[in-house]
Amino acid sequence: MKSAAICLMLFCGWGVTNRVVAEENPKLDSPQWNDLLASEHPCLPPGLTKLTNWPGEITLNSLAELILKEHIAPVEFSGLAAEDLAAARRLPGPITSVPLYQALDWLSEVGLSWHWDGTRIQLYPEDVGGDPVTTRQYDVRALNDQGWTQEELLHVIQDGTTGPWFKIDGIGGTIQAAGPVVIVRHEHRVQMEVMQLLHQLDLNQATA
Repeated sequence: MKSAAICLMLFCGWGVTNRVVAEENPKLDSPQWNDLLASEHPCLPPGLTKLTNWPGEITLNSLAELILKEHIAPVEFSGLAAEDLAAARRLPGPITSVPLYQALDWLSEVGLSWHWDGTRIQLYPEDVGGDPVTTRQYDVRALNDQGWTQEELLHVIQDGTTGPWFKIDGIGGTIQAAGPVVIVRHEHRVQMEVMQLLHQLDLNQATA
């Protein structure tokens, strides 16, 4: 049961942090290393845990082709003009032997965010006013015990905060449920709103 709970607490798509690698672990460029990453993050598709490499300057179209070829993960762009996709731009890097999900997180340095919808990677402008973007996990088991479903909480959070939210506005932060956890990737301002909202829901339920 403990291992299952740990799996559910892992971030399924954005901003997972690698644990320290023991001395006997396989080399970074070996197939065994990819297998290790996949076993540690079973919620992520294998393509996102596979190590990636890309140059420091590349077009977004070329980056999408590289990801599709090397990771068998199609890329869809949203909110980006054709000239943005075709123009060579300086990306964080060069990237060498880094898990793809971690490399995609670094795109926030050039104002891009990403979302895995279960079938493809979606890349879009963050458009969050320069406030740092973070990923946080909110344990909502107490609210679940009070009758709230995960789907209801996702709607309440998106409706009760200022956003913007990718699923509603096509830009901004993302939100998803993983077992008893709600995972939010957004700027600090919205994270504070989410914390206050969930706290208020818990208080309202306790005094009802």
